[in-house]
Amino acid sequence: MKKAAITGIVIGALAIGGIGGNFVVSQMLENRIRDSFANPPSGIQAQCDNVRVSLLQRTVSLSNLRLNGPEGEHSCRELVLRPSFSLMLAGSIPSLHSLLPTSGPLTLGDMTAQDVRLHSAPFKDAAPAEGTLKTLSISDAYLDAALFAELLQKKVKPTVQDLIEKAGASRIEATQLRLQAAESDPVTVESLALGDIVVGTKAGLVEVKKFEIIDTKQNAGVRGALLRLTDIAVPPRLARILLSNALTPNELEQVLTRTEQPLYRTMTLEDGTIFANHMTVEYRRLSHDWRSNTPLHSIVSIEQLDIPATGRLRIPGLKRLLINGTGEHMQQGDMASFDFDVFRDKVSLDVAGIGHFDMDMEHNINASRLSLEETNALSLLGAQIKKGSLRYEDKGGIARMLATVIPNKQALPQVDMLAAQIPAALPGETNRPLVEALHTMLITPGTLELRLRDGMGMTVLDLTDIENIGRKIEASAVPGKENVKDQILRVQAQ
Repeated sequence: MKKAAITGIVIGALAIGGIGGNFVVSQMLENRIRDSFANPPSGIQAQCDNVRVSLLQRTVSLSNLRLNGPEGEHSCRELVLRPSFSLMLAGSIPSLHSLLPTSGPLTLGDMTAQDVRLHSAPFKDAAPAEGTLKTLSISDAYLDAALFAELLQKKVKPTVQDLIEKAGASRIEATQLRLQAAESDPVTVESLALGDIVVGTKAGLVEVKKFEIIDTKQNAGVRGALLRLTDIAVPPRLARILLSNALTPNELEQVLTRTEQPLYRTMTLEDGTIFANHMTVEYRRLSHDWRSNTPLHSIVSIEQLDIPATGRLRIPGLKRLLINGTGEHMQQGDMASFDFDVFRDKVSLDVAGIGHFDMDMEHNINASRLSLEETNALSLLGAQIKKGSLRYEDKGGIARMLATVIPNKQALPQVDMLAAQIPAALPGETNRPLVEALHTMLITPGTLELRLRDGMGMTVLDLTDIENIGRKIEASAVPGKENVKDQILRVQAQ
């Protein structure tokens, strides 16, 4: 009985001591925070209606926080910080700063903010901007220990560069995000999540749900259910360049494609619409797999791209163009030093009611000492095609194309007239296989295959030598099951 009483007393004493210690340390940290609001850094106004600290619950709560400084005005209704115990102790008692590491990353903890409002001041050529968030959460935030020690002693003021190079978090989440710059339309996002937020070679993640970006002046914009980027890697130098906001589009293109590794690995858009000039295009999934920069290697895929077949895109018998496909671009060499000489492009495209198209081409571009703008302009004329193949399987496209110039049954003889003109357009005995293949595709559309003969390089200018095209290109065609005239009549009846 006596032992039980002693045990109870000890436990009670520990409990009282723990509660008392919690109260004392919490009050000390609360006082230091209030002192920081009363004596903010020069040029900054800071206000807060209430401060609550609990060491046992590991929370620091601030109500109606308002900050005003050179970079703008920011506020939130409720801010809850969940720092580590060591960080809370060091923040409460200066003599306990030794508990914190002096180098490497220092874990700061988690943060949750409610009803956040941001208003940035004008910066260089950038107009002021406003933003609101319903909630903002940061998990496992960290900061360089040496920088934190200097901040704690008020020796330095953190810069954007400091945050880029010396801070990070495992995840950032925001809901009901709305951003708007002066004289522009707002960007709205229902849910935004960023994972492994670091600057360097580690993987990062961005996930945006239910977003909308609209330009009412241009009557254009994009909406989507999901935007996802994976394996994001932003070298510190690149981050500083991007934040400087001083690059032309061409300079930005060069910076992004000359880094040792891609800015991201995959980008995916799902279930959205793109609209411009009174046309709305819907998509199920658009993706970009950016595999490498040195050499450049990327893959683009399209799933259920839905385009209205109206106006200039009007196609007889079709109300919409439904497109699926992939494109792969590969480069041999190092783009960072302009030491590349061979590209390979592969395209596979299927358009419902039109046909299926496959292309595989290797071409040579001498881009030494050319800017990217010059390369883009001269790539077509300066290309040496080393290998190439093209395959087209018709699924109604030829008949629909002819139906635009053959309005009725009485005009069907124009098909035979067109067929008769093919030999004259491609004269010469070497062109006979090409003529026969094109004639087959016109009369009974099926499958056409064109292939550059082995060892035969070719330039775009070679296409002007009409009589000798057949020397370099092999051609063959397999007829389809239905005559094109019958297909035209069926299209006209639709």
